[in-house]
Formats: sequence, C-alpha cells, structure tokens
Amino acid sequence: LARHFDMAVVGQSEPGAASDDELMAEGALFRSGRPIFLVPYIHRGPARLGKAIVAWDGGLAAARAVADADVAAPRKV
Repeated sequence: LARHFDMAVVGQSEPGAASDDELMAEGALFRSGRPIFLVPYIHRGPARLGKAIVAWDGGLAAARAVADADVAAPRKV
C-alpha cells in the first residue's frame, strides 16, 4: 500500500508485543521503495513530523528513497 503514496507514516509496535504493526512497518520499509516516517511506540499525542532521522545502507534503492524524502519534506527558511 505504501508504494502508492509519496511517503508513509507508520507506527512502531511495542517491543515484545505480537502485532500486525510490526509487519506493516517492515513491509513499508523493505518492500515499498518509498520513504517512511516511523513514529516511535513511546510517542503520545498527535504526530509532529518536524524532525527526522535518515538511516540507509548506501545502496541505490536507499539513495532513491532519500532523494524522494528530500523532495517531499517541507523546507524551513
């Protein structure tokens, strides 16, 4: 589903909890080819997407995802 959008916002599952959230995050991360914004399981309240951390393996697919995220991210001036 994530590959049909510019970016996906996915909630992280709690450690040790069996849930479909873990499968969704993994699928979006490794099989969508799109950047994702992973919201930590400890976050409470509305998501504030003002800051992000970029993690990548230096490969071609990762370089594309970083470039896509750079285009999709709003700029602060």
